[in-house]
This record gives sequence, C-alpha cells and structure tokens, in this order.
Amino acid sequence: MVLYLSIVQFLLSSAIDLWMFLKITRIKLNINLKLGLTLVVITIGSIISIILDEYGGLLLANISEIIGFYVIYKKKNNKILVAGAIVFVCTLDLFINIILAFAAVFIKVEGYMSIILLFVEAWIVKKYNKNIYSTLVGQNKKSFLYILCYIFLSSEIVLLIILLTKSYNAFYTVAMVLFALQIIFSIVAYHEIVSIQQELLNKQKQKEILD
Repeated sequence: MVLYLSIVQFLLSSAIDLWMFLKITRIKLNINLKLGLTLVVITIGSIISIILDEYGGLLLANISEIIGFYVIYKKKNNKILVAGAIVFVCTLDLFINIILAFAAVFIKVEGYMSIILLFVEAWIVKKYNKNIYSTLVGQNKKSFLYILCYIFLSSEIVLLIILLTKSYNAFYTVAMVLFALQIIFSIVAYHEIVSIQQELLNKQKQKEILD
C-alpha cells in the first residue's frame, strides 16, 4: 500500500510539475523529442532525490530539473520566462516539502496529505498563471527572476535545516519563522524595485515631454 501510494505520488507530482511549467510558459508540448527528454530529466531528478534522500538530494534534484528544463525549452526570446517558470514550480514543490517536514514534527504525516498539497499548488498556478506569465515577460522580469531564485535557495536551506535536525522542535519553529520572514522580505523587495523603476520611468517621460 505504501509503495503504491509512493508511485502514485511520484507520477502525480511529475505530471503536475510539467503541467504547471507549460501553463505558465504557454508552451504547447507535443509527443516528440522534447517530451522524451523532459521525462528523462524528471526521472533523473527523482532518482537523485531517492538515492541521496535528505542529504542534499532534493536540492540536487531540483537543480538538475531546472537546468534540464531550461536547456530543453529555452529559445532566444524566452530564456527568462523558461528559467522563471521552472524555478517557480520547483519553489512551490519546496513549499510542500517544508510544510510536510514541519508538520511531521508534531503529527503523523500521511501520504494523502502531500497529494492534497499537490492539487493546491496546481490550483494556485491555474488561478495566477496569467499574472506569473505577464511578470516574467514584463519590464521587471529580471528582478522577478532574481527574487524567485533567492526564495528558492532560501527554501532549500530551510528544508535542509529541518530535515537534518529532527530532534529540535524549537529549532524547527525558528526555521519556519525565518522562512516566513524571507518570503515577506522578497515580496517587499520586489515591490520596492518595481516602484523605483516605475518612478524612474515616469520621470523619464516627464523629461521627454518638457524637452
């Protein structure tokens, strides 16, 4: 039963990750070489994660997936879109793992919980994919990508701390508080960057009008 649930979880997670990436980037995937390479990348990432388990396995798996998707789908005019989309997807997956790892400190985490969270992240992408897409192709796309990478790396560190210090409940709480603060900081930083760029743009327009 546990093995069956693990297989279902793996297949569902892989399918949802691919769907979210395609939904954000608006890339239409056909049954061709790209699909085959994508499945290979996902499989390699899963093998890395299983073999290394919690000792950096998830980090290396995510990095291999990010690099693989980027190499397969990047074009001259969509590099930031592709990179941002796959980093966003991997970050959502990290959020699930962090929530489950933190919850495991206090309660028994069942397999169905991760499946429920997978559908939650799919719902998030379905609801906000247009906003994510427009940001990744808009004026502030580089700033958004940098913020995503920062959140991704911060999340990896928090997850590793939780997994490697299983007996310190208070430490988990501190790690989760720091994680929440990192997210808040990233949102505020991105908002400030956008505001500054918008202000500079308005001043430039006013200068052009006066000239």
